Amino acid sequence: MVGRGRIKNISMKANLFFLCLVTFFSCSDKPKDIKKENAISTAKESKKPLLYSKEPNDSADYKHLKYQFYKSKSGKLCERKIALARNQEKCNCEFIVIYDSNYIDYNFNPEKSIDLNDVVEINTYVEFDKSEYSKDNKNVYCFQGNSDGGSRQIVEGADSKTFELLHDYAWGRDKNNVYYRGSKLEGLNIKYLKLFKPIEDSNDYPFLKYVKDSSHVFYEDNLVEGADAKSFKLVLGREWDSEDKNYKYLDGARYNR
Repeated sequence: MVGRGRIKNISMKANLFFLCLVTFFSCSDKPKDIKKENAISTAKESKKPLLYSKEPNDSADYKHLKYQFYKSKSGKLCERKIALARNQEKCNCEFIVIYDSNYIDYNFNPEKSIDLNDVVEINTYVEFDKSEYSKDNKNVYCFQGNSDGGSRQIVEGADSKTFELLHDYAWGRDKNNVYYRGSKLEGLNIKYLKLFKPIEDSNDYPFLKYVKDSSHVFYEDNLVEGADAKSFKLVLGREWDSEDKNYKYLDGARYNR
């Protein structure tokens, strides 16, 4: 009986010792975890939120003229653009502001850079509200946006004097032609122009997609091959968006399902 009592007593002491060890190590680990969590939290708090856009250091040297056009300290005409920041951590911003004094002519290979002063006549320059189009006494322009800030291109052949918006931001016309996002609809006879204004509740509403003359149908600036202009019409509630007496069409392509 005495031996068993001693063994039981030793066992209880061992259990008590083990419990103390567990308690000690579990308690000693907590300050380390708290310190680590505090360090992570502090690092997160110290990181500054990204600015939406950041101006160049010399932005105060540019004099505003009209719209997004400025004159540099050296007298150059510049267009203010917002481009995606390539290194957001370095500038701590999502976008950077650039003052672009060049016009890029993509008709050359490689493309040719021209001084903006030699292209845009700023005194007569006007922009069409809520549109990609603008013009001066010499040219009609269409602005194409991209992550580098976009580019304003001359609409080749457009007559500045008679140019006007046709329907929405992407469409324009002059006395001779119709244009979609700066591209001329080749072969369209403007004397017989008809717009297929989008049907309310359609996927395209309120943007114009189809136009025609007496013998051609266009989807945006692309000819709808084989379409019968006389019977062509828009439809609603179908898997296709338009049809004529021969075929059905979706986004300007023949629908064959």
